[in-house]
Amino acid sequence: MARPNAKKLSDRIDLHDLSVHEALGEFVYHYNLCVSTGSIRKIEVIHGYGSSGVGGRIKTALRRYLKIHSLNFVDVTLGDDLGNPGITIVYPSRELPRQIDPAVLLDTKSQPVAHSRVHEPIRQTEIEKHVLRALNTPKTEEKLLVKLRGEFRAPVIRAELKRLVRAGIVEESVSNGAKHFGIK
Repeated sequence: MARPNAKKLSDRIDLHDLSVHEALGEFVYHYNLCVSTGSIRKIEVIHGYGSSGVGGRIKTALRRYLKIHSLNFVDVTLGDDLGNPGITIVYPSRELPRQIDPAVLLDTKSQPVAHSRVHEPIRQTEIEKHVLRALNTPKTEEKLLVKLRGEFRAPVIRAELKRLVRAGIVEESVSNGAKHFGIK
């Protein structure tokens, strides 16, 4: 599998505008990528602090997840201690499990947190491999869709591209009305 350039991997991930499940999935994916490349010493997770000002669902679930998997980190610094409750800084040590514990997806009232589709980790990894391999050289969205035709449907490819852009692995640009993608 073609790996993103370790020097260009972002030390930040923004989880705004995602469901709790999507946010945790993005965090785990980005974290594991940082660990596997060995290039990032700390990850600033931007999750917001919730509209109530006392902690949103993503912040609460992320911190619960970090507590459950505390042996996988060198350290965690809560943004509250730095004057910014909307962030958490994680110092990675070893990879996290790819599947999210269902208990983490419960809010403080023990009700399941609503989330969109749950992606199977194996399928997500499979499409991720194909997309990154296809992007060994920058391509327009249309060329990428043609290259991967027969392996995945166009909406699945577009969703994976969007996820990889949000995770800071793939960059997107628009030129002459066409979307272009390339590994950062």
